[in-house]
Amino acid sequence: MIQDVRKRIIIIAGVAIGLILALVLFIVGIKDRSAPVVKEDKKVPASEAAKEQKLTKPPSKPNVPAENPEDTNLRQVARLFVERFGSYSNQNDNTHLADVLPLSTKRMQKYIESQAIDFGREYEGSTTVVVVSKITEKMTAKATVELGVQQLLQTAAASKTEYRTGLVTFIKEDGAWKVDGLYWRL
Repeated sequence: MIQDVRKRIIIIAGVAIGLILALVLFIVGIKDRSAPVVKEDKKVPASEAAKEQKLTKPPSKPNVPAENPEDTNLRQVARLFVERFGSYSNQNDNTHLADVLPLSTKRMQKYIESQAIDFGREYEGSTTVVVVSKITEKMTAKATVELGVQQLLQTAAASKTEYRTGLVTFIKEDGAWKVDGLYWRL
């Protein structure tokens, strides 16, 4: 009889310990899943906090005024005209001239057509890149854009780079800005 009571007590104690252990594990498992991550709040000196704040702050945009869309268009057309007109080859069948005719006034188109290059056996050409541009004059129907360009002049034997500045003059023709002149400064 004493042995039966002892067995019962051991069995009941084992079951009770098992239930308590299962309950503890269950509660710990639920807390781990739902517990928010808490960062340890360290005391940071004010100077380091300011540095840390500056690093995380998004960079500010430079205070540059927005350009008028018409002015942007003028500078882009001037750039396109000069780069296409000034980039040529004696072996490209004057496509550089055909490219700029629609950007030009009737008077300028006559000048452009007179600039045709004859085909040559030995290569000669130029690649022009506009480096800087700014509007120097703008009225209702007339404007001037100043350009700084880099030109790579090439032949079959050699090449050289030149830097030039020039003016592109515009006239408003049928509501659109058209190139009316290109003048290189010496």
